[in-house]
Amino acid sequence: MARTLDPSLQAQPTVSPDGYVRMTFADFCSLRFPRRFNIQDRYLLIELKARNVPAIRAGYCDWLDNTTSVTLNIGWEWYETSASRQLVPGGISSNVMLLTANGADFERTQRDTLLHFWLEQQHWRNKRRSEGLAAIH
Repeated sequence: MARTLDPSLQAQPTVSPDGYVRMTFADFCSLRFPRRFNIQDRYLLIELKARNVPAIRAGYCDWLDNTTSVTLNIGWEWYETSASRQLVPGGISSNVMLLTANGADFERTQRDTLLHFWLEQQHWRNKRRSEGLAAIH
């Protein structure tokens, strides 16, 4: 099936030799990420409990966007308490490298901060506890 490329991006992204796809934060924010996966991970739960995190469930989300010339992804680890779902600190990964206004790479920590901010605006926490979760045993 042919994919329809997103015409709203300033330029269609390509993969750099280092494996990253470079784009501005504005272009990143325009992506739709139509393919979304949410997997429960009991090993992550064990690791978090060993660090005294009051988690009752933990897992990994991976969102893919294939509306550009290359597939883009953002993934993150999460945990759930009796009150809410939270991002695991340092648990964000992506094949996207965000660019500053003058075209330079953001430092990875800056990129992760922007991606964290973006994720906080998304609706990934809204599923009830048992919905949409596959388990890793």
